[in-house]
Amino acid sequence: MGKKIECYIDCGNDAVAIVRTTQLTRLGYRFFPVFLGGINVGSGNKPPWTNAQKAAYAQYDGKRAQQYFGHAFEVPSFFPILSLLPQRAMTYVKQRYSNDRYELAFLRCFETMWNGQLDISIPDNLCTALLKLFNPDEVQEILQAASSPEIKEALTKMTDKAVRELGAFGCPWFWVHDGKGNAEPFFGSDRFHFMWNYLGLPHEDLKLIVGAKLIIDTMYTLSSWLLLTGAVAARVCENRTIDITVSAQNAVFNNLTTPKTNEEATGFAVDASTQGFNATDQALTGYASITGPYKLSTQYCSPNGRTSGPAPVLQILTHGFGYDKVYWDLPYNAYNYSYIDDALSLGYATLSYDRLGIGNSSHGDAKSEIQTPLEVAALAQLIDMVRNGSYPGIIVPRKVILIGHSYGSVQTYDLTATDPSSADAIVLTGFSLNQTFSPSFIAGGNWQQAYLTQKSAYNYTPGYLASGNINADQYLFCHWPEFDPSLLAYVETIKQPVTVGELLTIGSVPAQNPFAGPVLLISGSNDVPFCGGDCYNTGGGAPSIPSDAAKAFPNARPFEAFVQPNTGHAINLHYTAKEAYNFMFVFLATNGLGP
Repeated sequence: MGKKIECYIDCGNDAVAIVRTTQLTRLGYRFFPVFLGGINVGSGNKPPWTNAQKAAYAQYDGKRAQQYFGHAFEVPSFFPILSLLPQRAMTYVKQRYSNDRYELAFLRCFETMWNGQLDISIPDNLCTALLKLFNPDEVQEILQAASSPEIKEALTKMTDKAVRELGAFGCPWFWVHDGKGNAEPFFGSDRFHFMWNYLGLPHEDLKLIVGAKLIIDTMYTLSSWLLLTGAVAARVCENRTIDITVSAQNAVFNNLTTPKTNEEATGFAVDASTQGFNATDQALTGYASITGPYKLSTQYCSPNGRTSGPAPVLQILTHGFGYDKVYWDLPYNAYNYSYIDDALSLGYATLSYDRLGIGNSSHGDAKSEIQTPLEVAALAQLIDMVRNGSYPGIIVPRKVILIGHSYGSVQTYDLTATDPSSADAIVLTGFSLNQTFSPSFIAGGNWQQAYLTQKSAYNYTPGYLASGNINADQYLFCHWPEFDPSLLAYVETIKQPVTVGELLTIGSVPAQNPFAGPVLLISGSNDVPFCGGDCYNTGGGAPSIPSDAAKAFPNARPFEAFVQPNTGHAINLHYTAKEAYNFMFVFLATNGLGP
């Protein structure tokens, strides 16, 4: 038995417990619905709100949790609730639907009660919560099942198990397996660091930034002060343009004239998204070798700016369509959305770059040159330089993790399929192997010639196409209302184009990938280009569209797919970005790739 966490929880828990549990618990975890009232009765415990002093303290704790997690909520006037109906409904959902769908249903109940201020113990309000995820017929089925003797008995049995077998006296109650045949209980929403210690996982404990000043009252002992102090990794990044020479077998598209006007760009998009018409096959006339010198614009970041000492674990980050390397390090809102900042804080080193043809890297002909094969060759050479020590000014890493987004994930997949030794682990974000929905992405971009819309920025030539406006950006990348409109407005000012050569060669990837290391595939639940806006709509063939990619990785050890709720294609632009980052970091750490 491997390491895993069982979490027994009631959607009638206080919001602090739910927010902490759902945001932090990401290691082989499973949520089990139990009835908190039954646990209190069975264990002889009394809920904290029945004690005046505990109830008063909860007001402070709630405000602190809101600030810490950036999640606003108010204690409803009807709290606490009798949670039997919603917990019975969750019991049925867990039996009937996938685990991902069950967890989303639980979160919809939480949001409806704590953000929507609706008492979900009332059937109509519970319907409101469930209709955010299920269709009306499914909601009716769930409510009917919640009143059945079988579901009532199932919830009672699970609650009894928590009390009698696992010793529960409250929620959330965690039963944690250490992978060595042992298991121990953990109670409450503030014991995660104890769980990580028990599981032997690398983690950041409570630390103060070096130089922070605090007046210590005399009641604190020296030993308690020492437990609070520590160093946090500082951010040190260096931008560098490197020279590479690469070769690739590119496609020759002599049957296509490079679009030069916006009207021609729209015509190209119509052809590429027309049902039954394969624009690539229509344009393709053969293949030709492309060889040449190019420049890559890179950014290397290391914790505390180390250039000597222990070899780091390096993450090489490849961005997707519509962006350059800034996607990984968004400066908006004091870098609150920056993936690189979070990776550095844990001790990883990162290397991000503008893909060949984009941003400050070398440009080339939009049809014949800037295609998938040549860009994959550029990524391969960048990895070689890092591994053999020819990339200047860095420590040769002990491990290399390749992380992509969207088209960057396509390139990562393509490279590791042809050269499995290029990485120690891969993380593919905003990605699946289902290309059914690519026409929706092409049709929704309202593509315009970048040389007409971004004249002063990068001197793009005809065939470099940028999304037409901020509304196209939203359709392609964001799920309303789960993002900050001001961030989208900022992204519109820094957006980058795609080339017709990229659009025609994005589908030329192998059906199988022999990579034998850890593989994580993570997509937003409402991803348009790779899930058609609903990653759970699989027709019953798989738990989710991303999870179906497991068939392409027969040798991966392990393969895991995760669907990030309430998120569109560009995960890093959403309020949920930190949750996705946390999932990625825990996956890497549990597979021997912590910093």
